[in-house]
Amino acid sequence: VDAQRNLAEAQWNVLRIGAPAAWSLSTRYGVRVGLLDSGVDATHPDLAPNIRMGVNILDPDVPPFDDNGHGTRMAGAIAAALNGFGVVGVAPQAWIFPVKVGDSQGRVMGSDVFRGIAWCIENRMQVINMSFRLRTHLEAVHRAMRIAFNRGIAMVAAAGNRGPDPDSVTFPARYPEALAVSAVDRNDFIWFRSSRGPAVRLTAPGVRVPTTNPDGYAESTGTSIAAAQVTGTVALLLQRKPHLTVPGLYGILTDTAEQLPELTRDEQGAGLVRADRAVAAAVRWGWNR
Repeated sequence: VDAQRNLAEAQWNVLRIGAPAAWSLSTRYGVRVGLLDSGVDATHPDLAPNIRMGVNILDPDVPPFDDNGHGTRMAGAIAAALNGFGVVGVAPQAWIFPVKVGDSQGRVMGSDVFRGIAWCIENRMQVINMSFRLRTHLEAVHRAMRIAFNRGIAMVAAAGNRGPDPDSVTFPARYPEALAVSAVDRNDFIWFRSSRGPAVRLTAPGVRVPTTNPDGYAESTGTSIAAAQVTGTVALLLQRKPHLTVPGLYGILTDTAEQLPELTRDEQGAGLVRADRAVAAAVRWGWNR
């Protein structure tokens, strides 16, 4: 156990949001995370214990292998196993269901995102991670997100890497049904390329975050990896309180966030996500709304 804690502490991001303190309070297995991305390397030793059968939206006859690398990096930040080596995710007992909507070049089409969200609804995902950018508003995608929200599925999305322009949050993070996440560095300063604006709901570590990669391990920078850590925090909350409503869950996360003094509201939303505070509050207050 000490070795595992030391491993977590070597990852500044996991320690900064208080994930290790939340693990002992969040004991259920199997929160279902739909990862809309480029697929996942399901053979990676840090990921294999937590990968479940997903879908390749681009080619349903082929498994959702990761031919880009982005999805594997997100999966590691969310749920790399606590196995004594490599890296560990924020929610090391969560289940990742890869939903491949991105191609080998990282391109994502709105029609595939729509179908990916529909798959998540049909297959009873509890939280969806969307660490990608759509070029514009797409009503079909927003409609699917509204349905998912009303079905009790939380959604976390990367705010985008369009900073430092003001009001630069991209879709789908811009939709109110999602938690839009910006990125900060280990000194709690906004990453200079992080999107910002009134749509930002939370921030999370997003600069040189250690995670899994198809060829081993890598450091990832951007709002994508920041969003993945908020998704992991959502999973920790649902492990402890599986019947939380989405508004209740969002409320816990924003109410317990840590306000960073050097950042504006548009840069951080309610503040830095804190897994320890969120899970402890849910336990203490018995939130099940």
